[in-house]
Amino acid sequence: MFLFVDLNAFLGKAETLYRVPHKITYREYGHGSIVVLLHGYGGSVMHWDPIVERLKESHRVVVPNLTHLYMSENRLLFSRIVEHVSNFIRTQFPGERVSLSGMSFGGALAWAISVKYPELVDKMVLLNPLMPEPISRFRLPETRYFFVLPMDGKAVLRVLASPIGQAFLQRAAGIFRPDREDT
Repeated sequence: MFLFVDLNAFLGKAETLYRVPHKITYREYGHGSIVVLLHGYGGSVMHWDPIVERLKESHRVVVPNLTHLYMSENRLLFSRIVEHVSNFIRTQFPGERVSLSGMSFGGALAWAISVKYPELVDKMVLLNPLMPEPISRFRLPETRYFFVLPMDGKAVLRVLASPIGQAFLQRAAGIFRPDREDT
């Protein structure tokens, strides 16, 4: 099923949201050569807004929303996300090579797609990318646990309320806020 929604009235912006058979929604702006921007884990299509504003003048800019692939209860493994996004590119831009850019986890996806399917990628830009298959490379077990939790609010609250969750929060506070005295 293809769904077309005009978001002008809702967002007050000239943008269009599409739903494709692979269940990836995306925003599209401008005309010209295709630039696909992949956001990071827990990120949003809005993280690319400043870049989109500049690129849309001379390029067809496509920003897929990958949040549901990362954070739903039925999340996909990294290799399946690579396949999903590759199929999205292949289906939406048949026979075309795209410029692919990704930040953080999106950078890992862009990297993996360009290695596995070089015929899809003309150019690539990586912004602070994680390594492909990043979760398996995290050294701290607490970090790995965070990335494999189902991202539904109730599950997260249950885990954070548990002794393991409290230990995770203390450890995270020590890592991200070393100036705190209660860590």
